[in-house]
Amino acid sequence: MTEYQKKMKRLLGRPLAKRENEVWEYLVQGLTSRETAGKMKIAEQTVNSMRKIVYAKLGLRNLAEAIGRWYQEK
Repeated sequence: MTEYQKKMKRLLGRPLAKRENEVWEYLVQGLTSRETAGKMKIAEQTVNSMRKIVYAKLGLRNLAEAIGRWYQEK
């Protein structure tokens, strides 16, 4: 297991930060990373990093799981 994988595994179960939740919401709405970055006034790479963190914290593997989880919780 790489250091990156270990880091992501340690995030599992931790609560989402406000901005991470915002990224999750925009992903579920179908916005691209670029569109999300524009709305949030952050870099596209930051959105991509936050998406990975959201997936790690929630134990998700893909967008379909992210959408399903969103509707379960909201």
